[in-house]
Amino acid sequence: MKLKGTFRQLIFTADSGYVVGLFKIKESPEHDEYENKVITITGYFADIKENENYILEGDFVNHIKYGVQFNVTKYEVIKPEDKYGIVAFLSSSLFKGVGEKLATRIVDTLGDKTIDLILEDKDNLMRVYKMNQKKANDIYETLLNYQESHKTIIYLTELGFTNHDALAIYNCYKNNTIRVIEHDIYRLLDDIDNLSFLKIDRIALNSGINPLDDKRLEALTYYVMQKISFANGDTYLDYEEIKFQIAEYLNYEIDDNTLCYMLDNLVANMKVIIIDDKYYLYDIIIMW
Repeated sequence: MKLKGTFRQLIFTADSGYVVGLFKIKESPEHDEYENKVITITGYFADIKENENYILEGDFVNHIKYGVQFNVTKYEVIKPEDKYGIVAFLSSSLFKGVGEKLATRIVDTLGDKTIDLILEDKDNLMRVYKMNQKKANDIYETLLNYQESHKTIIYLTELGFTNHDALAIYNCYKNNTIRVIEHDIYRLLDDIDNLSFLKIDRIALNSGINPLDDKRLEALTYYVMQKISFANGDTYLDYEEIKFQIAEYLNYEIDDNTLCYMLDNLVANMKVIIIDDKYYLYDIIIMW
């Protein structure tokens, strides 16, 4: 379900990016009875500002304590397009040191395409009366980071991550997020809490990764070792058991050279230790 409207008031926010707030609905194509009403929304946001316009996707839920709320699973910022909206945006708390007077001068000079012109070339701001280079740079960098954060969150949710996961990933890698995902999506398993191999692997395969990619097979080998260890309570694992479980997951058997290469990489990365031909998870053995 989609809602279009304005974020009115922040009620609660957590370090994780979880937000509770009030949202005024302008358009609700599927349920016009909600139009022009103020509702409570909950969800994870990279950055949400009062009096800014958003498109929200999610569902209404009936909280046992707080009543009806709209749980946001995906969102998109609506870029301000009219003069008053752009002035309000540029004079918001997002842009430090830009008051309403300066914001008005900027928009009077650059017009309704102010945001696009700034992003296109920050020196367009130097056309504004009394603008200095430092201020122009600050405005440009703030706007660029703001735009990039939302683009990245959208990119991650379109891949298949939840809003919560997307925010955790973005907060970890910031402007390097897309590069990390495209270079080695399985790196997320080491850097981000509460992301499962199964979820990452599904997203990677849907994104077109080669099923025989070394990074995939290495992550799979470690996942299989964790799975066996936690399921059986074993402190060590046998080579043949590891190989069998990998074959079960892949539906085919990888050759010994490939598996040994993956295990050697895990040893080099201090994830696995080999003692007397027994394979131990490093995290378990250091607790002895």
